[in-house]
Amino acid sequence: MKKYAIFGFVICLAFATVSMAQKKPAAKPFFTSGEYNSIHLSSKESGDYFGMEVFLTESDGQLFAVVTTVEGGFSTPKLVEAKQSGKDMRTVEFTLPDDNGPRNYKGTVTALGFNVAGPNGVKYPMKRTCGHVFSDITMGKGGDYGGTEVYLAEAGGDSYVLVTEAEGVMKRPVLVPAKVALKGGEILGFDFALPGDNGERKFKGKYTKTGMTLTEGGQTTALKSKCYK
Repeated sequence: MKKYAIFGFVICLAFATVSMAQKKPAAKPFFTSGEYNSIHLSSKESGDYFGMEVFLTESDGQLFAVVTTVEGGFSTPKLVEAKQSGKDMRTVEFTLPDDNGPRNYKGTVTALGFNVAGPNGVKYPMKRTCGHVFSDITMGKGGDYGGTEVYLAEAGGDSYVLVTEAEGVMKRPVLVPAKVALKGGEILGFDFALPGDNGERKFKGKYTKTGMTLTEGGQTTALKSKCYK
């Protein structure tokens, strides 16, 4: 009887082990889109900053990157097209223009960050952050997209906005300077202009508890804060 009891216990234990293995939670999916940052202060004595900030966003099947490099001082953010390849399309490459020739960057996106290698093997281990992203873009029943997404970027005291509009499809994003309204060091809102067929289109952005409002020509749209994870 004891032998059978022990044998039965082994079978039950094995079954429980298999069941636990089957119930192991699957890895959560994550977006390639999002903000990644490695900017840091080199030392308190110098006051110089180094690193990189990248915002990745996809529009109508094309990946774009807004890139700010920091080497003592902040560069002006640049909007460039990016290439995707590799497993789950997590390998991302982009090229920045430079006075000494194009600078190529290549890295891998993970759930936690974006590990990039630049010219001369310089590495930028960037952490994923939420950034200042606001959106009301939705997809209709017919698969058409509509709405607007705004990303606010800061670079050494200057501000820029990346605007992506959707009219049936996601249009190519546009990066323009922004004038920020501050009070006590806090951003209250910002103004910017986009090129249009009939001249400049002027916008005003204002922060709210859940996101921001975007006003153009007296028409106001509510955009919600969005975090790509």
